[in-house]
Amino acid sequence: MKPIKALIVEDNAFMATVLHDLLKQYATDIAVLDIANTGKKALQLIVSKKPNVVFLDIELPDMTGFELLQQVENINFQTVFTTSHSHYAIKAFRFNALDYLVKPINENELDEAIKTFAQVCR
Repeated sequence: MKPIKALIVEDNAFMATVLHDLLKQYATDIAVLDIANTGKKALQLIVSKKPNVVFLDIELPDMTGFELLQQVENINFQTVFTTSHSHYAIKAFRFNALDYLVKPINENELDEAIKTFAQVCR
C-alpha cells in the first residue's frame, strides 16, 4: 500500500515539529512531504507535491487557512484543520474538513483523524 502523502501548513515552527513527530510516531503510513509556514508557500506545495491530506493551521501570517482553500482550484485532498482556536470549528466543517484538531494536539485525536482518513480515502 502506498504511503499517504501529507503536507503540514503551520507558521509556528515548534508546533510544526510536534505534529511532524506525532505523525512519525503514530502514523507510520503517512509520509510528510513538506512543511509550509505561509499560505503562499502552501499553495505552491499543494500544486507541486499533490498531497493526499493537508494538516492546515487556520491563522497563518499572510492569510487564513480558509482563504488558502478558496484559492485552490482543485481540492483533491482531505483537510485536517489544526488550530488553537475552537471557535473556527463550524466554519471548518463548512469547508468540508475531515477533522478539526485543537492544539496542543492530542495523540488519540490525531489517531482518530488518521483512522477517519483511512476509511474515507481507501
